[in-house]
Amino acid sequence: MAARATRKYGGLSASQRQSSRRTRLVEAGLDVLGARGLSNMTMIAVCSRAGLTERYFYESFRSLDELLVAMFDAFSVPTHEAIDAALKQAPADLFERCRAAAGALIDSLTDDPRKARAYVEAISSKPLHERREATMRAYAEVLAEQMRLLSGLEADHYRAPLRLITTMLVGGLAEAVSEWLNGMLKLSKDEVADEASRLCVAAAEALSRSKTTSTAS
Repeated sequence: MAARATRKYGGLSASQRQSSRRTRLVEAGLDVLGARGLSNMTMIAVCSRAGLTERYFYESFRSLDELLVAMFDAFSVPTHEAIDAALKQAPADLFERCRAAAGALIDSLTDDPRKARAYVEAISSKPLHERREATMRAYAEVLAEQMRLLSGLEADHYRAPLRLITTMLVGGLAEAVSEWLNGMLKLSKDEVADEASRLCVAAAEALSRSKTTSTAS
């Protein structure tokens, strides 16, 4: 029995074939969402697009919601990696670091319209919304770390207001990017990244001034 379970077909082991089918289902899910939208996405449509039966769907996912989470991770994880890489390459300047991160996020979404639609529609799905919120919190912490390092906001009394400010900035950028992807903001992607970065710098400077003033008084 064990020998049959591990037998290779086409040079692939059973686990490799299962992994390949899982990837096909994730890609098919993105295709269906991109073409039909989240509200019209079904397991049957995904299986048909992937050329797989329902049996293979349940081999990798317990539900459509679980597939949705895997789809979100399929683009959010590489996007986070792209942002990290952009930050490492950017000079030690808050505006440049923010612009690099915002640019990486926007590039990731505009490179694949399917991902852009998943990003925009994530808020209407509970599992995707929760995943999106967790991602936004992670981005807020990345921004807070850059502000601490580059704007002299490392003291403990900056921690709480930094969390508030970065949560607002990242959440605002997420909504602005959604509006931009929907064609509601008539700006280039460079302009979106520039304006978002200016806001980050202004917020850091305002926080530094307010705390300095309150300490002096």
